[in-house]
Order: sequence, then C-alpha cells, then structure tokens
Amino acid sequence: MDRSWCTWTIAATSQKPQQVLDAIMEAYTRWNSNIHRGVHHLSQVATMHHEDARNAVAEFIGAKSSDEIIFTKGTTDSLNTLAFSFGEAFIHEGDEIIVSGVEHHPEVTIQQLMAEGDAQKILEDSYYKP
Repeated sequence: MDRSWCTWTIAATSQKPQQVLDAIMEAYTRWNSNIHRGVHHLSQVATMHHEDARNAVAEFIGAKSSDEIIFTKGTTDSLNTLAFSFGEAFIHEGDEIIVSGVEHHPEVTIQQLMAEGDAQKILEDSYYKP
C-alpha cells in the first residue's frame, strides 16, 4: 500500500492492507458459505469464523457481548441502519431534523427519507456551506 497519501473523503471505497486481502482470499477459497443457515461442514466453518470475528471485535471495543456487534456491507449501510433504527424509535411527526452543510450525501439522503415517512421538516444549517 502506498503510504505517501491519505484521503478522508472516501467512505465507501478505500485501499485494503495486504492482511485484509489475504484474509478475504482465504475466506473465498477455503470456507466460503452461508453463515448460520447450513448444517454442512463449510457452513459450520464459515459460521465459526464469523462468530470468532464478532467476539474479537466485541473484546477489542469492550462490548458487553458479541450480540452487540452487527456486521454490515459498509459504512453507508451501517449509518443507514443506525439512522433508521434511531429514527423509528425517537423521531415523530412534527419533529425537525437539522442537517449541516457539510454532511456526507448518504446521511442527508437517509434523513430525507425519514422526514418523508413522518412529515418532519429538515432544516439546513446555513452557518457553514462548502
């Protein structure tokens, strides 16, 4: 990996360290299968690796349980899941959603979708616009 540059603007796509690429290749070539849905050997092995990863992440971040760990397809999917679950629980008709001028587009989109569902008003913070 070229360490001479760094960008903070690409949430969905980034360069992968060699260790990540090696682990992906091993998973696809040695034990690729559906997790938690099969009784055959590869499914059991894939489930074991998946759960080992959840346990490692839980331990690394100090979670009370690996049940608190959810793997998603990526950053945007994670933020959408969080925003929708929070929105369904805490945002109600008549509430206002404040969006700054520097929000990442997918987060603004999810807030717009939540507003359409419950008729909230989205206010754009005009203090800073790039």
